[in-house]
Amino acid sequence: MRSDFTTFRAQLIKREDSPSYSTPAPSRSSSETDPDSLPSPRRTSPAPKRIFQTFVPTKVYIPPDINTFARIASPTESPIGFLMPGRGARGIPLRDMLDGDAVEKMAWHDMFFFRRVQYGEIDLYLSWPGYVGHERTQRVDLYDNGERMTLNILAKAVSRFVAEYIKSCETLHCLDRYAKWRISEGNIRLDDITIVSLINTYGNVWQPELAIERRG
Repeated sequence: MRSDFTTFRAQLIKREDSPSYSTPAPSRSSSETDPDSLPSPRRTSPAPKRIFQTFVPTKVYIPPDINTFARIASPTESPIGFLMPGRGARGIPLRDMLDGDAVEKMAWHDMFFFRRVQYGEIDLYLSWPGYVGHERTQRVDLYDNGERMTLNILAKAVSRFVAEYIKSCETLHCLDRYAKWRISEGNIRLDDITIVSLINTYGNVWQPELAIERRG
């Protein structure tokens, strides 16, 4: 993708400081050895597992009738990031988005987007490495509920689009040289996929930025 996407992601990441703890002072002088005067040892919870993400190298969609100059000159909107406070990684797991509760808790979930999009609609586009010729687009009405779309409604639409595409790949052939990206039981599953952001590649065309997520 474009190099400025990396800068955008970095600006969205929020590092949360660990909570501070204070140790109560003993009620007696330090020379006394009564166990009751010593502070109780603080219980600590197990350290959370680290999240490792591998970004999916998807094809950037440009309409076939657009020449190189028009592609370069085409203005694009800034990427739209999906973030969950305190999760420790960019994006939101696809399964969590589909369940619905997560999109109501993500950062900026009730903000309006697409103020400068023409015609009040966008086209979502998605492809996957190794699945040649299997590309999918879907038009999204930004005013389907009578007012401009908020981030949580957008996230639901994007997650359904991605999930339907992933399920359609399960019965299709994946080229051998892309075996690591094969979608099937025992390889990549829907539960492994995280939606990181939505990227405007040309005009009203937007592509989900996806990552494969593992914990360790």
